[in-house]
Amino acid sequence: MKKRWSVVASALLLASLVVAVDQPVQVSATAITSDSVSQGTPVGTAGYLGYYDNNITILGSNGEPYQNGNSNTPFQLTISSTNGLNVNAHTKSIFEYAPEQVAMSVDNNGGGYLWHVDEVANNNQPVTGSNGYLMISNTSLPSWIQALHGNPVYVKDAEDSTSTATGDSFNAVFQDPNNYEDFNLYDFPAVVADSGDEIVAGGSPTGPINVVVTPNPTATLTVSHASATIGTDETLTAKGKVSAYDTAYHYAGVSIVNTTTGITVPQSDITFALNDGSTSLTPPSSNTPMVEMNTGYGSYTDTMNVNTSQLGAGNYEATYYVSDYRDRFAPSRTVSFVLNSATTPTAGTLTLTASPTSTTVGTAVTLSASYTGAMPPNSAIYLHDLSN
Repeated sequence: MKKRWSVVASALLLASLVVAVDQPVQVSATAITSDSVSQGTPVGTAGYLGYYDNNITILGSNGEPYQNGNSNTPFQLTISSTNGLNVNAHTKSIFEYAPEQVAMSVDNNGGGYLWHVDEVANNNQPVTGSNGYLMISNTSLPSWIQALHGNPVYVKDAEDSTSTATGDSFNAVFQDPNNYEDFNLYDFPAVVADSGDEIVAGGSPTGPINVVVTPNPTATLTVSHASATIGTDETLTAKGKVSAYDTAYHYAGVSIVNTTTGITVPQSDITFALNDGSTSLTPPSSNTPMVEMNTGYGSYTDTMNVNTSQLGAGNYEATYYVSDYRDRFAPSRTVSFVLNSATTPTAGTLTLTASPTSTTVGTAVTLSASYTGAMPPNSAIYLHDLSN
């Protein structure tokens, strides 16, 4: 059984905002949104980057720092479980942030803005490269998961499993040293990976960040015999495509019910070829157990053999479930088949006659046998002379 999730290296290294922190240089007053997602829907705060009291910050239309709880800079790192952001190594670091544009493609053509957090100084020395981190606010995480077509339960569990402490809903905390206001942020590359998607470098070192949003799996299901006799092995074949990026496995499950009697076929009578063991995952609104299959990103073929020797006659319905390795499900697929009882031949009538029925020694006698009725397969009638 492989691990259920993995958090990729989150330190997507981008060009820094190269601005000396001790020089009050005015930055372009382009209107921005600090954290937004989907079809341009704002999730964060509108404003623009500028300097105030020698500190770069987000300014409102009046030129004053935008004070609504989530838009002051510079930052200091206070807590982190984000790969590459070690608190001990950054105790004397200063971070600034600017909005980073995101463009989505393939399964979602929306877009938005991230928090692009840059380390600009460490121990009073400027840092100008390999210092960028893409983050999103903890309050906007559900909106981003929806836009990225991720499974909210899976992504949230994956992120919380690497959070700074049990119950924390963020990967890093940055703090405004002036008023001790905290900014709880998630590692965006990890959220993208756990949603099954891929980050593609943009045309410029500073963005935009392009994200390929992948679709849920697809599936078809067929059965080897639409009608068969009890004891005949049935083979179910599922085919489709798994699009979750950089994954080597998917999950599959089958439930079979005799719709005539309402009896469910035991899972012990269903065998999955090329499986890697059971998993705790179950489909939505079903308790059907699933197994891990040894194919991931790309096309797949799942073969399931059904032992019918102990099943009763009737109409059967098989339902197939498939999920990619990020717990995103395809619509379930069903197929029907009929199992018939084996035919038992009705006993026939065997008669034997002799002609003549009374004679003398040495006279020939003709024996005749006749049988009426169904003959069992591979059977014969033999006459034996037991007079000697």
